[in-house]
Amino acid sequence: GRIALYFTRNETFIGNFQAFGGVAVSDGAQSGGAGTVFVHHDHHKHRTLIIDNNHIVRQPAPKSRVPTFTNIALDGGRSWILPSSQDHSLAAINGYHFEELQVMGGAHFAVLTDPPEAEISVYFENMIGDRSGTFHVGPNQEMDLERLYVDLPFHVRVYPQGFMGLATVTDVHDVSFFLEGTLAHVKNLTLHHGGEMVLFSGSHTNHTLPNHYDFDYVLLEDTGVIDADTDPVTEPDMTISSIATDIEGGGRIHGTHLTFIATNLTVQDGGVITVRHRGYATEDGTGFEGVNGPVNPGMGIANNLGASGAGHGGTGGRGQAAAEVGFAYGHLYEPEVIGSAGGASGSNRGGNGGGSIWLNITDHIMLDGELQADGEDAPYSRSGGGSGGSVWLHCDTLSGFGNITARGGNGGLDLDYAGGGGSGGVIIKEEGTNVA
Repeated sequence: GRIALYFTRNETFIGNFQAFGGVAVSDGAQSGGAGTVFVHHDHHKHRTLIIDNNHIVRQPAPKSRVPTFTNIALDGGRSWILPSSQDHSLAAINGYHFEELQVMGGAHFAVLTDPPEAEISVYFENMIGDRSGTFHVGPNQEMDLERLYVDLPFHVRVYPQGFMGLATVTDVHDVSFFLEGTLAHVKNLTLHHGGEMVLFSGSHTNHTLPNHYDFDYVLLEDTGVIDADTDPVTEPDMTISSIATDIEGGGRIHGTHLTFIATNLTVQDGGVITVRHRGYATEDGTGFEGVNGPVNPGMGIANNLGASGAGHGGTGGRGQAAAEVGFAYGHLYEPEVIGSAGGASGSNRGGNGGGSIWLNITDHIMLDGELQADGEDAPYSRSGGGSGGSVWLHCDTLSGFGNITARGGNGGLDLDYAGGGGSGGVIIKEEGTNVA
């Protein structure tokens, strides 16, 4: 339900508010969304909104997406502010303003507009959460929290045409931030201890082009993750620009076609930038142009009795019964294309190719960790391995003891009709000084 409390002075109340959803008793059903609790301290003009679902079972998963903002009858288990509340004197002009927002207990919170997906703004001074709830910033909605420092206390999902303003220094740990719209104000970004930022194609930071993300400093500590996966056929590369990006041990950035522009890039021991297995797939087809160039130009040759591996830096390996192999392609000096898929065996796909990494670093790359653009091993015994992708490094100084790989995937393991292995990809490094 909904609870609202208006008071001038609180002297003795130390109880609690409960507007939890009802629990579904079967795995085939879903528990109800939390109700809303609004508390207004009239003397201090302090508006608090509490969304708490008590960690009940069978709620929507924290990372789940609202399927539509045009018909919420199709979306169960979430809490909503409805358009009827917009006319109240305590609402803001074209939106809602709270001095405090609490989202916890696995609750999901979203705002509905009339008409659906109309422009609206949501603002709150202070955030409280237990890192289990989720706030949804819908299409054409704006949540601008510009300030000096934010430690996100709940998951956030920003939908296409949504706008999220965070702090100059933003800390993300043990929650996920999903960006399909625009992110603003963040200069120093830290992800650690399960903190995850998921970047979707078409999203961007403010005042940049789609798929571009501009920061001053990016730090990934233990189990901090940036996920920048894209479709290699239909979606262009993701570009992260910074003064310095530092990936410590346990930190990880993975994607399909990644570009880094920075003054300095550090990948410490145990840190990883990877596009392995994220290149072209068998189901992508071949023989036409995608946004990243020819699709699967070195695709392995299909054969039910042993398909060939994909080509790239070399030709793919021949399968047990495939007379032809995946063709070699790509540029020796400027590798930037994506690896191809191994040949299929009947309806069984070949291994995916590796993706592409381009590091354009004006000063120093310190690499004690790994850069990975490997093709995938054949997932079936008669199919072919995917080819390695591309890794291109440009810097003034290169140091460290790390690994740079663009290996081809192994062929299938059928003893009579084995698939061929994929070719390795292409790696090029350009540096003024190599100190180790």
